Amino acid sequence: MSIKYIDVMDTSFCTGVDAIFNNSVNKAVILPLAEAAKESGISNFEISLPHRFIQQLKKLNENPFEFIKEFRWAVGEEANLQIRVNGLNTVFNKPVSSALHKLFIKLCLQNGVTTVAPYSILNDMRNIDLISYLSKENLLLNEPTITLMNESESKIFNTAYYKNLIIKMLDLGIEFDSLLFRDDWGVTSPAQIYEIVAIAKEILGKESFIRVSTRDRAGFGVSFYLAALEAGADGLDLASQPFSGGLSTPDMLTMIQITKGMGYNFGDLKEEALIEYQKYLKEQLIKYIGINLNREVNTLNYYNPLLLDNIDIDLKTVNEVIFAGGYANSTREISEIYYKQIKLNKKFGKWSKIDKSFALLLLGYLGKTPFVPDPDLVEIAEEQSGKKFITKNPLEIADKEFERLEKNIINEEEFLCYLMKQ
Repeated sequence: MSIKYIDVMDTSFCTGVDAIFNNSVNKAVILPLAEAAKESGISNFEISLPHRFIQQLKKLNENPFEFIKEFRWAVGEEANLQIRVNGLNTVFNKPVSSALHKLFIKLCLQNGVTTVAPYSILNDMRNIDLISYLSKENLLLNEPTITLMNESESKIFNTAYYKNLIIKMLDLGIEFDSLLFRDDWGVTSPAQIYEIVAIAKEILGKESFIRVSTRDRAGFGVSFYLAALEAGADGLDLASQPFSGGLSTPDMLTMIQITKGMGYNFGDLKEEALIEYQKYLKEQLIKYIGINLNREVNTLNYYNPLLLDNIDIDLKTVNEVIFAGGYANSTREISEIYYKQIKLNKKFGKWSKIDKSFALLLLGYLGKTPFVPDPDLVEIAEEQSGKKFITKNPLEIADKEFERLEKNIINEEEFLCYLMKQ
């Protein structure tokens, strides 16, 4: 039996801290844990994403760039540090100009980032073009992300849809070192991820590097990964308990155990070392365990990716907003936009009041939605927002509106001050 090496990206200190512990763990606790991770054989780390970046700054009063630099010192120069970034917004809650994109990539490089994983909340490949170009120009690795959806929500999200996204990315000339298929809510079936990885390998070639990522909230994260591996995936996003499970990625030890005898080699990750490492994590995080609210596995999450359990809204009402809005992807950013519009519909009546962010989504200012939004709803959004529907790349709009201000932001301190004002 031939043995295939599987590259593991440890999401514990980013997705895990963000989703499981609600960003309540500060760097004084995390940095010693990172050193222990290195000693257990882990060398690839997801280090930041937009929500985590903002929460470090505003909730923990920490400089996110300084954290990345200190994390680099903790894990050594050979480690790979990856940052996920919104290709339209970088780490902001709004589109920003090309000038700010350039500064952001420059600051990532200066502080020890080695891989940038740009994504579009709408899978609009135009939105990741600039950040991908800047990453490669600065000799950073580029791992563009395609966000996965639940095919049952719409026949749009079939294998052909993802095939077309890969082709669009190639047509744009986007250079990349690896490609990530990421399921932010754990709603993509094992059968579908098998088809997606297989078609990606067919288009990009057997030597291409495909990474997959999922959350374990609906209970089939491990099955998802097994199917992806069978189709030829080369890398997995995994975490260590208590940073794994539920809204986070599946557990490393579980994945290693379940693939025994299947011909996969997880490199320097050793069971004995990981067991000791997880014991150490639990000992150091004991006072935070009470914050651990998002590790529940519930099959109903498969049908409701928007986390609306805390409000009295049924699935039909949720789907009305999703479908009318053009079937936008279930990323964190999109879910928050949907959530606000659903509440407005409940309070004031359907479409009586359009949320500002939902209007931007409908009108093309966040990119092109996977499907055309309801024309009548677009008209309502135009009337209420005073904006017109656009088809051009929203990065062009951001340059026109913000470049005069943002081109004067030239260093880390000014970047963070500007982010604090958002």
